[in-house]
Amino acid sequence: MQQGTTDLPPIAGVVQMAMMLRGTLFEKMSYADWTQPLRSKIQGTLNLHNYFSATRPLDFFLICSSISGIFGNPDQTQYAAGNTFQDALAHHRRSQGLKGEAVNLGIMRDVGILAEQGATGKLAAWEAVLGIREKPFHALMKSLINSEWKGEHVSCAGVYWPRDGRCYGQVRIGEAGAVR
Repeated sequence: MQQGTTDLPPIAGVVQMAMMLRGTLFEKMSYADWTQPLRSKIQGTLNLHNYFSATRPLDFFLICSSISGIFGNPDQTQYAAGNTFQDALAHHRRSQGLKGEAVNLGIMRDVGILAEQGATGKLAAWEAVLGIREKPFHALMKSLINSEWKGEHVSCAGVYWPRDGRCYGQVRIGEAGAVR
């Protein structure tokens, strides 16, 4: 990081999109099954947070989290835990007066690993509800980079929160302003 910041133009912002998927039920996970997927979400995001602090201000600090941090996923508990950490870190950054937004992404339907490999099991059933397309994702990221969003969390999924009964708990939270 130090070499990159001295050899290149100033860094205006950060978009953290790292992830590692390893589908295993929690009770069957080895230590490595739990920790390796968490590293990209927790350690990677924490490294960026620590480096880009008040002494290195940014125009934006976007963390691509996942809707799994809200809904959970029995086969990806470590992924959901990492996403929940990222949501909390965005909140922490904002409480410190730093830039920080968490984007709780739904299932990317036309790009990315699930588009390439296909959603399976219970995830496939949620694809229609939580799926998003590349074009709306890019529009959302553009609005976040341009500081058009003033919150610390945004959910980007094909859910109409007030009408979808599977999302009732999130609707109540959303009505309180925590989920938009």
